[in-house]
Amino acid sequence: MSKGPTVTCTLTTIRPSTPTHDAGSSTPTPGGGSSTPADYPNETSTGAKGMLTPRSGDFSVNVDGTILEDIDLKGAIRVYANNVTIRNAKITTGSYWPILFDGTGGVVEDATRSSAR
Repeated sequence: MSKGPTVTCTLTTIRPSTPTHDAGSSTPTPGGGSSTPADYPNETSTGAKGMLTPRSGDFSVNVDGTILEDIDLKGAIRVYANNVTIRNAKITTGSYWPILFDGTGGVVEDATRSSAR
């Protein structure tokens, strides 16, 4: 993947989310039958949603703590920085890796990947 434009975003504080699933409640049953709790992730509660800003081309992220959010990207993302968050993103790419982290502490939340092949 070639190095694309550098994306610099406003840094914000990221707070850990509090899980809503109670481990003592109904859980998927191994080896058959299914017992899925209402708050278990599915296609209606995960993936990119809402208004997304269209972008095209491959991106390189070089700034620690960068947050990319609300994007509809036709390309791939290469992360060279640490503690980068990619949130609410739709990524359409022909690349084998839609997002490749070379840094540490990367987080991807609510992302959808589509193949351009």
